[in-house]
Amino acid sequence: MRALVVAADAPVDNASWLSRGRYYDGNVRILIDEGSEPIYVARTFRLDEDHWLVPGMEIPVKIDPARPSEFEIDWAGVPSIEERVAANDPVLADPRAARRSVTEALEAVGVAGPSYQAAMPDRFEEHLERAAREPAPPGKRRAVAVISAITASVRQRNPDGAGGSDLTTSGKRKTVLSVTVPGKPPYAVLMPKLKHPRGRADVAHAGLPALVSETDPNDVEILWDELAPVMDQVGQRISDSLAASNAQAAELEQGIVDQVQQAIAKGPPPAMPQRNVAQDMMAQSAKQALRLVQDPKMRKMMIEQYRAAGIEIDDDAL
Repeated sequence: MRALVVAADAPVDNASWLSRGRYYDGNVRILIDEGSEPIYVARTFRLDEDHWLVPGMEIPVKIDPARPSEFEIDWAGVPSIEERVAANDPVLADPRAARRSVTEALEAVGVAGPSYQAAMPDRFEEHLERAAREPAPPGKRRAVAVISAITASVRQRNPDGAGGSDLTTSGKRKTVLSVTVPGKPPYAVLMPKLKHPRGRADVAHAGLPALVSETDPNDVEILWDELAPVMDQVGQRISDSLAASNAQAAELEQGIVDQVQQAIAKGPPPAMPQRNVAQDMMAQSAKQALRLVQDPKMRKMMIEQYRAAGIEIDDDAL
């Protein structure tokens, strides 16, 4: 049976650590949509450089429908990261498209509702346009890179082992990059030891500025110094999120208003002995829309329209 990897922790390059034979297990979440009911479950596995999963890929699994959370992964049927990069696996070559496919798959089975992320400005495209405009050194081309996958290390918080441990991706890491040169399709590159400076990250999901050799597409240099500071990226991310959330709220509000106006035009619904499911759903949708409206006059007008259409709105909605 095939399963879609929805999420997976980074593989650990020092899986056996602290010289005590302990291993670090990572979380893997999958979606199977082959029967009457989709299966959406998670389980921990030993994730290392030989057991490396990336969201968006499909993997062979063995699963008992009666105990889905105990599913097993057929690791022999999962190609190595080297093989997948050599084949230019689309999930690695274009992780942005892979993430969109995961979101669409979850929405299709009702696991997740439509995300406001779709309404956010595409900063990656902005960076790609900038790369097309800016000059590059002789023999190089400007590009934008995205980290498709990266290893991590278990780091002990205290030398004596007290206080637990956490993961770090700083330092020299085995990394898969998705590289896009303006005007060309993205492709995957395996970097055996990419230096990842501490405190540098693409939190805005806009991509990393890079240079690519004109003669060797695998010769990629990340321009960390050109990456915006993390706090600046966080501020931009928050601003984008608020704008997208407000836009989605306005779209939802307008959709509800349109439905109400159509219902008013058709006249009040006939009297019913009891509320049906459709009425309940309309009432719930109305309340959700009202929570998004801050203008008291607009709220009052909408409540009046709902009631005129036969949709019951409790006084606490006022």
